[in-house]
Amino acid sequence: MTKQKVVFKLTQKYREKINNLLKKHNTTPDLVDTEQIWDTTLSPSENLREFKRILQINDKIQNVRDEQEKFNEELQQAEKQMIRKKFEETIQQIKNSNIAELTTYYNTLNSYTETLIRNNKINGLIIIGKRGMGKTFNLIMKLENLKVEGYNIIKGHISPLSVFKTLYQNKENGVIIFDDIIGLLKNEEILSLLLGATDYDNRTVKWISSKTLMDLPNSFVFNGKIIILLNHIEQSNEFLNALKDRCYTISLDFSNEEIIQMLYIIANKRGISYEVVDFLKEMNRASLQNLSLRTLDKTQNIYQTYNNNGDWKGLAREMLEYDDVEDVFIEIVGDRQSVKEQVREWIERTGYSRRQFFYLKKQLVQKCKVQLPNTFLR
Repeated sequence: MTKQKVVFKLTQKYREKINNLLKKHNTTPDLVDTEQIWDTTLSPSENLREFKRILQINDKIQNVRDEQEKFNEELQQAEKQMIRKKFEETIQQIKNSNIAELTTYYNTLNSYTETLIRNNKINGLIIIGKRGMGKTFNLIMKLENLKVEGYNIIKGHISPLSVFKTLYQNKENGVIIFDDIIGLLKNEEILSLLLGATDYDNRTVKWISSKTLMDLPNSFVFNGKIIILLNHIEQSNEFLNALKDRCYTISLDFSNEEIIQMLYIIANKRGISYEVVDFLKEMNRASLQNLSLRTLDKTQNIYQTYNNNGDWKGLAREMLEYDDVEDVFIEIVGDRQSVKEQVREWIERTGYSRRQFFYLKKQLVQKCKVQLPNTFLR
């Protein structure tokens, strides 16, 4: 007679024991599928031992991760202190010396602009950078320095027909600057025209719309240069990716610390009180979203108006925008608790996951890094 196989079901009694065991190992019971792990071929005591074994291995793995994270945290803190020291030394240099122009910060922009103007193979340049960081000003300065004449700056709204006409009018060695044109790269007709104008081998621009061209030809060869200035770019646009492939593409991605350095240089050059920039330096943290070169003028205006008869710092503080989630993160990691405790508090306060904690941490570490120019002084 065949012996009947014994099946051990998960009872409420053992479910509670397992839940207590999970809590002892800092694991939320609701996040564990106990039914799935429970082995009906094992006795309840054997199942409990198996749970303990898994949790002990888990603890060891987590301890190794915590130690690694602690080590990385210490390295980042040391690096941050070193960067902060260099940052403060650079600010002191700026305050005490005759500083060169801001061109050091725009070496990449200047180099690619010159390469574009002097070569004939690639005739397009895309420059990406947030508003108020001097993209247009420094580009024009470089074009003037290269003695480029007759460049055309296009701003605001523009239609496909206007783009076609502009390309035609500048087809013989003209330089066209599309400066943050609203909807420029979301219009497939415009992108199609730009793709034709920046093709490697055959820069034929064709008009395929049913709209009448009046006194313009249906197609022509474009031998000019195109520069596109953007505040941001959408990576999912296939037409745009094709355009990027045909052009030089650079990003002016300044950290807040680099912007602060630039503000000190501008203040030095224009005779603006360092008290204004000192205030912005004090208010700077990784979550500050809207710091730019224009912030100096705005803050200076408030300072001049209310320095002697009002709370100018309070007014200036109102215009600064911070990311609330990043502020919570910075507050948590600044409490000197363990990484495990930081993650637990992060989840409790924000509702976001452990993965999002480390993703934001990585983003802020990159954001806070300062690339110090090799030379400030002439």
